[in-house]
Amino acid sequence: MPVSKKPAKLPANVFVREMGVDSVYIAHFYGPYSLLSQGYDALKERMKDEKKTAAGAPYEIYVGDPIDAAGKPIDPYKVRTDIIFPWH
Repeated sequence: MPVSKKPAKLPANVFVREMGVDSVYIAHFYGPYSLLSQGYDALKERMKDEKKTAAGAPYEIYVGDPIDAAGKPIDPYKVRTDIIFPWH
């Protein structure tokens, strides 16, 4: 999640990634990880159509947990993965 500044102290297992860009495309992908490439392909196509240049490697943010409190897998079409493509 974007933040305006890094907190003085971070909780365990929380990391901050600083980016030198402020323009990104984001695909909110719902589905199994085996189909995640479809989100990447859509963003690549959009960048190509709009003549944008990558400003770094794309990355993923996993929103939520694919396992419920009882330890059972959640329907993958209800689990969101954000695919981020920074661009110039």
